[in-house]
Amino acid sequence: MKSLELLAEIVEAIEILGRKIETLNSLNLTDLSVRSEEFFREILNRVLDLDLKNINIEQPSAAAIDLGDVEAKLAIQVTANGTAKKVRDTVSKFVERGLASQYDRLVILQIAKEGGRNIDDICDPHDLKFDPKSDIWGKKELARQISALPTEALQSLHDYMKLELPSLFGAVTSTDASPELRVDASYAGGKNGTSASLTIFNSGSHTRYLSSWFVEWSDKSAVFSIKCESGSLPYRLQEQDRYTIVINLDRPRLEGISEVGILDGDNNSFKAPPGQIAILKQEAERRATLYPQPDSDNAPDFSECEMEVAARVEFGDDGKQLLVFTVTNMSDIAVPIVGANLEWQYDPPRSRRAENDATTKIREVQELGGSVNLDCRSDLTSPVAPGGVIQFYLHDSMERLLLETLLGDVPDQNVSFVFGAKSGTGWKATEEGIPEAVREHAEYIRDGGQISGRIKRQPQEWIVDTFAQEITSADLADGTNVIEGTDYAYSGTRTTTWYVPRESETMRNWESRWKKMREHFDRMAFVTRPIECTMLQQRIPGYHLNPLPELMKFSADFIGTGSGLSREPAQLVTPDGIPIFSEFPIRDAVGTPITNSVGEGFGWRFGVSRQYFKKGGPNWAGEDRKYPGPSVEELASECASLLYGLPPELAASVWRNWPQGFDRRSNSSEYFWYDAVFELAWQGQPGDRLYADRYAPVENGSIELVGDGLLPRVPNLEFLSVRVAHEYGHPVQITSKLTNIVLASIAAIDRLLDRGAAMVEKYEKEKEA
Repeated sequence: MKSLELLAEIVEAIEILGRKIETLNSLNLTDLSVRSEEFFREILNRVLDLDLKNINIEQPSAAAIDLGDVEAKLAIQVTANGTAKKVRDTVSKFVERGLASQYDRLVILQIAKEGGRNIDDICDPHDLKFDPKSDIWGKKELARQISALPTEALQSLHDYMKLELPSLFGAVTSTDASPELRVDASYAGGKNGTSASLTIFNSGSHTRYLSSWFVEWSDKSAVFSIKCESGSLPYRLQEQDRYTIVINLDRPRLEGISEVGILDGDNNSFKAPPGQIAILKQEAERRATLYPQPDSDNAPDFSECEMEVAARVEFGDDGKQLLVFTVTNMSDIAVPIVGANLEWQYDPPRSRRAENDATTKIREVQELGGSVNLDCRSDLTSPVAPGGVIQFYLHDSMERLLLETLLGDVPDQNVSFVFGAKSGTGWKATEEGIPEAVREHAEYIRDGGQISGRIKRQPQEWIVDTFAQEITSADLADGTNVIEGTDYAYSGTRTTTWYVPRESETMRNWESRWKKMREHFDRMAFVTRPIECTMLQQRIPGYHLNPLPELMKFSADFIGTGSGLSREPAQLVTPDGIPIFSEFPIRDAVGTPITNSVGEGFGWRFGVSRQYFKKGGPNWAGEDRKYPGPSVEELASECASLLYGLPPELAASVWRNWPQGFDRRSNSSEYFWYDAVFELAWQGQPGDRLYADRYAPVENGSIELVGDGLLPRVPNLEFLSVRVAHEYGHPVQITSKLTNIVLASIAAIDRLLDRGAAMVEKYEKEKEA
């Protein structure tokens, strides 16, 4: 039985890691994908008894493979991209670069998205024996290899993975002053390769206050700060909850770090384990090797990377025309773009008279051309992933300079879009369409913002920032891009603490326990100041380039925030495992369509994540009531625990939008109770004691959504002309609000008790019949 337990934990960790890599890659965060090469090298060496080396480091020219064992004549490409195009490109480059003479066999290990096994003619142009069905390995093939190991080898592999992936095993021993708080540290990459991720776990029974993070060096110096690249401090961490921040460390001194951790409100320190600090420093050194600083002699050369450029004009939120350039990374590696210019040359050069300030003499000078800097619509701190997109636009403060291109001495071939990478590599694009877009925008500026010779277009309706999109009249299955009624399945990961509502185990005396909770809430009603609770649900992936509307302004009345239910996105397949295609392709987080090599959209189930914001209710004149304080949080946490003891039929009615279930470990705080209250509120009708609408935020307002599923849709109202981020009616953001969480909790408990009584009555009638 021990070997089965070890195997189950190993396979579960690999599955979760693959899904995490796939999700981060879709967000253009490829550090984990790059680092996984070394991780899987060690696993393959242990499982297959090989001596694989990292060829990317030892032989930079061998870009077609990551790992190689010269003695075994086996080459392995580790990839998160399981498309047929990726498979073809790998095989083609493997042959072109003469690697077939060194290695008898090529294996492609797909650690995230899998595919390409049905390619028939992949080796026709090449003298290579490569069978996609046997030489493309996924996580299942790797699991079969691992399952053949004896118990001792499984234990050794388990220990290695536990050290490398501590957050996936949950058995890391903290060196903190209190066992209630645990800090896990991992390398996060970042702009300069100096970022670390800190995940804090509160396993206690009380809320803990996190005041700041700290880092210490071996020379006894230290830094204390609340500044975070992601997340924020100070923070109140609920019991049985976790919180992650990303911090920036000083690269020149990274190798000397001895401790990193968190301080609580009493100035107690909670440190990450030494083993994680060692791994963090190793990963930083590896990053420094693979991605040298721009001024280094070993800076990478991106000159062989293929970049595709397109130019167009579009209209912004204010109705003004914009000149936009889109750059798509068509290569197999991430490219760190640093900036872009628009340039033009005069033919012949222009002559003008200039006065010398010192001598007051007039002389003739020649102007060869002009240029303007372009602004970027997204963050330039992360490289553009393979297939990723980045956009630049001309700021309105620079637009007048564009009039120089209308004077007749700038040929089309002299208009170019120039951009560069960190290493100093540059690209100069003169594609067809660039001069046309430039002159169209220049004419727009010349005419004072009026479109000459044609009707001025209004801002596109219902669009996701940069691409026009209508709301389809087709009925799509809730939270997907496939037609309702489509028989689909998807792969997912279930932990040992997974909860499925229809399989809920009824708690003894569940009704009396809920009545007790109602009494406690009832004592607070009308004698304490109301607390509002706003839910923000983000769709995953949620492509948007322009900033989304600001939802919360943290004033003095702000009380707290926390995370609610979430689910991962998933590709849809038939019950037989065949990919489902959709007429409505969606885009990933960086705007790349999720399609196959011929442009067919994959069927997709959106993921979601929820965040809750609590603030004080209206401050009426003469208001002297106090907030309920921590007691309402304690009651909400207790209600969250009781939710897992509801009868199956009642639980299924509450979580009808979550039939697949969720992880109990990640959903046990007070915010899990708010998840249930909102779910019940959306099932109500206007005028009920418990009812809430859902909205998509727009600039200076919101628009009410339609539908009662997990992802309601934007209504198709032709007379409206507001902009809302969506795809085929699925909004990127959804908000909902309860004006008084105490009264809402009372109404929610009453609804649970009423439904329970109706279930008992129904059962009694069926029994009598």
